[in-house]
Amino acid sequence: MRKTTIGYRITGMEEGINNWLNYLNQNFRLEFGQDWDPGGTIRAGIKSDLDMISSGKIDWPKLVADGERLGIAIEQEEQNFRVQSLRG
Repeated sequence: MRKTTIGYRITGMEEGINNWLNYLNQNFRLEFGQDWDPGGTIRAGIKSDLDMISSGKIDWPKLVADGERLGIAIEQEEQNFRVQSLRG
């Protein structure tokens, strides 16, 4: 698989996660949406990655590490939400 193809796929994935977080925060803000990425750190990381990809100057090791960090952050947000739901 070519690196340009991988870049497009990563872009699509990260845009999808960003859209999902925005959807939660906008449509469920009074129920549980405000608890997902409240500081915007996940979305800031996504923006940084998308900016790097669109610049054409892709640091592949950094991009791969950022993708892993993004996955871990999403899992942590889900865990935080579950813990808060059990408490509430």
